[in-house]
Order: sequence, then structure tokens, then C-alpha cells
Amino acid sequence: MEQNVKDSIEQVKYKIESAKKEKAYTLVFEKEGQKKYIMSKYTPLKESKELLGSDLGNKETVWIFFGFAFGYMVDEVFEKCGEDISIIIIEPSEALLLEQIDKTHKEDLLRKENVTVYTGSQYREIKRIFVNNILCKENNFKVITRNGYLEFYREYYTQVTKILNEVVTDSIIQNNTFERFGSLFLKNVIHNRYAIQEGYDLTYHKNKYKNIPALIVSGGPSLSKNIKWISRFKGLIFTGGRTLTPVLQQGVKPDFLVSADAQDVTYETLRENAYNDVPLITINQGNAKVVAANKGPKYFLEDDGFSKEFLGIQKSARLSMGGSVATLCISAAQYMGCNPIILIGQDLAFTDMKRHADECSNEYLGDKNSGKNKIEVGEDYIASRCKQIKSVEGGKVWTTDVLLNYLRWIEGFIELCTENEFINATEGGAWIQGAVHKTFEEVVNQFSNINKPRIQHIKPDNKINIDQNIEESMNILDSLRKVVKQAERLAKQLVDEYTIHKGLREKKVIKILKQLDEIDDEIKSCSGKKNIVDFLFTTAYGELERNKKYQQNISDTKFKQDKKIAEYNYAVYKELGKVVVEAIKLINKEMELSGKK
Repeated sequence: MEQNVKDSIEQVKYKIESAKKEKAYTLVFEKEGQKKYIMSKYTPLKESKELLGSDLGNKETVWIFFGFAFGYMVDEVFEKCGEDISIIIIEPSEALLLEQIDKTHKEDLLRKENVTVYTGSQYREIKRIFVNNILCKENNFKVITRNGYLEFYREYYTQVTKILNEVVTDSIIQNNTFERFGSLFLKNVIHNRYAIQEGYDLTYHKNKYKNIPALIVSGGPSLSKNIKWISRFKGLIFTGGRTLTPVLQQGVKPDFLVSADAQDVTYETLRENAYNDVPLITINQGNAKVVAANKGPKYFLEDDGFSKEFLGIQKSARLSMGGSVATLCISAAQYMGCNPIILIGQDLAFTDMKRHADECSNEYLGDKNSGKNKIEVGEDYIASRCKQIKSVEGGKVWTTDVLLNYLRWIEGFIELCTENEFINATEGGAWIQGAVHKTFEEVVNQFSNINKPRIQHIKPDNKINIDQNIEESMNILDSLRKVVKQAERLAKQLVDEYTIHKGLREKKVIKILKQLDEIDDEIKSCSGKKNIVDFLFTTAYGELERNKKYQQNISDTKFKQDKKIAEYNYAVYKELGKVVVEAIKLINKEMELSGKK
């Protein structure tokens, strides 16, 4: 895909000309016989000011420019918003960018820390740029385009826009997850702690099953079409909670049950098979009911978050999550060396206008309050929240931004895993770029002579001391509570300096700022428990990041900006202090409820 886009970039010929009425340059693009000025040939500077518009956002706004266009609009942003504003410039052609820089002598622009310039068609790099710059900006960014760029580099900028939308969707999901489930994650970690201590070693399975096919069973609408063939499949089988029962009903016991959700709904989808002995792959904060009910070997994955440091886990297997149980199944199969990786029920769309296969629907589960599995055509849900994408059956199929995000993750994973073959045997739903599309019956027949190996489950050599590690973490949390309280007191003094004394007592302000810097260093170090601090900060930030009261307006004076920063810092320390106290109380309560061994 990237090669095709690279070829289309090279097809665009360009010419730099002097503007007719201004001391400036303009651009002419030519492609397939079509020639066009993509900037005003008379007054490109004036045009740039007009394109920028009057809405300049605020000091935290990230500006994304599709096309450098001699940096005229970038200059306007710096002039009106300040030199420290964050800017991303995406210019498809490196040669064109270098010629523009040479003409305008703006080499220093490329060296500015707050300016990111990218040329080329490496989409993973573009995604990394967006993630690093806008992931926590709560959609606080502006995209500036020129019609000429979009016209001549249509395929390129269409893909860039898709990547941007995916990053934004992923950011929203992550932020909402932390805000909604932070305390639930913590509860589950506490209740799972002894299961984690007694857990098995997934690293034993790394690349263990070379050239053994793996089947990922998802609950999409098309699963009903071909699940009957699963009893003849000879490779490894991975299911989520929703698909465990339908697979067992076919007389087949899967090799691994994968669970990545903290909520009780994942336990409920297991239905009458909640108490099972299927080997479980989950996360430390996975639903405690699912973990407690499972009687099989349990594997807990490594993470970079709160739970790893809190429990004192040194090392375990790390998998790319992808955001859903299906993507985690795919990642686990690839980690184990399975090849090919086969998908069924992976519709990623509303095939036949259904949310799930009938066997997996909440209606089938007996949940009368869950809503119907069948979506009525034309209902507001479809009109307002969904879009159409390419279907494996030809034509289009409806999907959501969240499902589309999973689709893009799968396609990106396929692109990265060049040694693996991926077969989409879903027989419905979204077309998956990079996968071979076959019927499940064809796949079963193709691998009918496979000899499936016996799967062994091994515990790690070193056993962690959960209670001792938690006690150490609790001591650090208590120290953090005291330090944050001190920071809150100093931050309040700083706010008073700006509110009462109007910032005129400069020596006093400098002294407080120096003390706060020292405390910040102490908080960040936190005896090496950085991720514990990050988890608590993320939980505390939420609404404060969205509160317009603390946003730096372009027109704000330096005094007003400094006052807002002081007020924001005070609010953060105050909220962080509350979050730390609540976390300590919750941990103590859940430890008492779940008991010690």
C-alpha cells in the first residue's frame, strides 16, 4: 500500500514561481496532464492569512498543516499565537520541501523543538508523530489544508486523515477507560493478586508452535455461517468469553480462553461455562470473577502500568493488546509462533445488520435489557454513529469508529508480521487488507493433515512475594501522599501571590517555584515507582485537562498566563492528593475483603 502511495507522490510534478504582486513564492502542481496553481499566483501571503481564519484556538492547540506551502501560514501562526505553539507539517515530497526551505531560508524552522516536519509515506512514522503530539490533547488540534494539495495528493492525505482519526479515537478510548475504570482496575488487581503469584509462564510458549495453524474465534454475525466446521479444525483454538460457549457446544474445547476486560460483563458472557478449566490468558486488572471462576492454568501478561510496579512483578510475557479480546488473541497466536493465523467471526461490522452472531448475542444470553441484536435499517444509531466500508462480499457494510480502529490495528499487525500468513475466513463483514480471504471449510480441508502438539503448562522458576511487594508499594503511596500535600500547600501560596499580590513579590514567587520544582522531582522519582505516579496522575487529570478555565488563550497577558498555570497546578495537586488518599483507602478495603493467604 505504501509503495503505491509513494509512486503516486512521485507522479506529481511541481514548479516554484515568484508571485506576481508580492515578494513571495507560489506553487504549480502538474499530474496526468492537469496543471494548477495550488497557491495564489498573485498574493500567496494574503491568501495564507485568509486561510488561517480568525479561530486561533488556545496556547495548547496543536496545528497540523497538510503541505508546507513555503511556511507562510506557519509564520502567521507564530506571529499570532506565539513562538512556542506546537506545529506538525506533513509534506509528501521531500524534494519539494527542501526546495521550499532553500528558497525561503527557513532551515531554523526544522530545528525548533515544537515543530515536527515529516515527508514520505511511512504511515507508522506518521502515526507515531500524531500519538506523541496529540494523544493527550483532547482533540485540541486544528488541521489546515489547501485544496490543491488534497487534489493532487488525494490518496496520500486520505490515508493520513484516517491515521489521525484512528489516533484520536484511540486517545478518547484510553482516556475514558482510565477515568471510568481506574478504581475497578485497582480492585481487580487486588483480588487477582494470589492468582498472579501462582500464575503460569507464557514465555514457555514463545515460538513453540511453528507452522501450526491458529484459529481466532470471534463473535461477529458471520460466525453462525461456519462455526459447524470447528470440530474438524486441527490447530490451536483461541476464544474470548463471548465465544467460549458456542465453541463448547460444537463439542470442542479451545486451547486458550482470552479475557482483557475488567468489567463484570465479560464474566456474564461466559454464561453457564464461567466455571471452566480452559487455560486463561488475561491481564493483571482482568475481571476478578473470571479469574476466580477459572480452574485452568492462568497466564497474566506484562504491562507498563500501575499493577506491575504495585505487585512487584519483575518479568512476564508482553503482548500487543490492540484494544479488544480478538486483537489480543491474534497477538497471542503470533507470539506462540502459530502460522497461519485464521479469523472467523471477525466481521468488524454489522453484517446482515446484526451486532453479533445469534449464538453470541445478549438476547441469546437472556439479557432482556441489552437491546436487540438486529439493527433496524435507517435508525438514528446508524445514521449518526456509523460509516460504510468495503465488505468481503463486495459492496459496503456498516461499521463504527471503534470497530474500524480494531480493523486498522489488525491490518497494521498483518503488515508488521511478514513471516505470518493471515487468513480471513469470516465469510462476511469488513475486508481485511493483507489477509487471504477463504471460506472456513476450505481452510479446514487445507490443514486436515496437521498433527496438533500437546500443550504443556509450566510455572515460572521464581515466585514473587505478593504481600511483601504490596506492603512496600503502600509505604511509597503513603510517602507520596505527604509530598503531594506539601506541594498542594505551596501551590496555594503561589496562587495567592498572583491573586492577592498580583505577582509583584517576584522573589517570593521565584522561591515558591523553586520549591515546587524540587517537590516535582521527588514525586516523579517516587523511589523508582514511576508508573504508580503516572497511573494516579492520569486518573487525576481527566476533567482538569478539559476545563477551559485553565486553557491559555492567545490574547492572555503574561500575568494572566502565569496565574492560570498557578491555578492549574494547584488544582492538579489538590486532585492528585485526593486520588492518592482514595487509592490507599480502596486498597486497604479490598485487601481486607479478599483476605490474606
